[in-house]
Amino acid sequence: MLNKHTVLTPRLEVIWKVAIGIQSYTIDTGAEFSNGNYTNSYSQTLKGSVFATFVSAGFDYHISKVISIGVETSILPAKYKKLKDNNDNEYLIDENVRVPV
Repeated sequence: MLNKHTVLTPRLEVIWKVAIGIQSYTIDTGAEFSNGNYTNSYSQTLKGSVFATFVSAGFDYHISKVISIGVETSILPAKYKKLKDNNDNEYLIDENVRVPV
């Protein structure tokens, strides 16, 4: 759902958005282990989907009929659960996952 509301001047609009839906995601992880002369690499791809909500608010200033500039902030909260390993269909993580940044 998108809502625009003109404030102060006809060129300035307040915009807010709300959405719900399913978000698909992929998490790629990897590590490399070294023991003297021996090096071992490990990589894993986890995939899943989650029910998510999206909330956003912002301002737009219309410079012309087709050009505007603005600022917007948004949040997309969701818990990543039930991750499946791409290489092993039996492997399933059934807990909230923190993705390192």
